[in-house]
This record gives sequence, C-alpha cells and structure tokens, in this order.
Amino acid sequence: MMALVTNRGAEEVFVKCRSAVRISAPIADRARALWPVKTSAQLSEITGFSQRACEAWLSGDAKIPSDAVAALIRSAWGLEFIVSIMGPARPSWWSWFVRAGAVASAMRRRADDRKLIERAMGADHELTATMGKAAAALSVSDEEFHRPYLDALSSMAGAADRPVACAAGQQKPKARSG
Repeated sequence: MMALVTNRGAEEVFVKCRSAVRISAPIADRARALWPVKTSAQLSEITGFSQRACEAWLSGDAKIPSDAVAALIRSAWGLEFIVSIMGPARPSWWSWFVRAGAVASAMRRRADDRKLIERAMGADHELTATMGKAAAALSVSDEEFHRPYLDALSSMAGAADRPVACAAGQQKPKARSG
C-alpha cells in the first residue's frame, strides 16, 4: 500500500513539473512574429509536417512534437526559437552563450567593416591609376593643346615642376613670359 501512495506522489510531482515547461505557445508566438503571413506554410516547409498539423500547433489544439522543435532549432531561425523556448529561465550557461553570440556578432561586423575599408582603398588606388592614365594619354597627343589640363592634374597631384625655394647663393628665376 505504501508503494501505491509513493507512486501516486511521484506521478503528481512529475505532472506538476511537466506542466511548468510548455514550449508550444512560445514557439507559436515566435513563428507568428517571424512570419506574420502564411505562418503555417513556413512552419510546414521547415519541419516537414503537414500544414494542417502546423495550424493545429498555432491554434494550441496540438503540441509541437520534439522532432519539429529540433527542425526549427536547426533552421536559419534557430536562435530565435531557442530564445523563445528559454523564456525567463537563466541558467548559468545561458549568460556564457549570450556573451559568445555577442562576440561572434561583433567579429562578423568587424570583418564586414574591414572588407568595406579595403574596397574603399581599392577605389582610391583605381582613381589614382585613372588620373595617371589620363595624364599619359593627354601628353601623348597634342602637348600644347593639353598643357592646361596637364598643369591642373600636376597641381592636384602636388607635383611641382620648379623648386619652391632657391638654393643658397642662387637668384630667383625670372617669370616666364608668353
């Protein structure tokens, strides 16, 4: 007789603990937030279950089976579903998991920024090369006609065609006429 009471007590405890962990509703809420239009069709595509079964999950008429939960977690939106399943629970490993995700995200942004800087630097090199090619093309044709453009390019590039200051003991050159 004692065994029956003990078994019933354990069963009640099991049912009570089990009722505290409900994941169908948070998963359904997250799915609706991710896909406000055709939610059941998206769930069906990811989990492999029928659209009708997915509609039952969303309405709360049926529980989401564990293999469907696994498929959702393994999808591109897996982290979204893990966060919804965790709810307010914050075990010790969760803070490490969140910090690791933040570091990984920052590293991805840093790599993206580095690529953007490299593209910008490459564009600057391309502009310099284009200016050099233009100067060469202009000087090959009629030099007298293109002299003002070449002078402008030289001044933009900072290339001086005469010294800025005279050496010691030298006189200042006379201005060109003409």
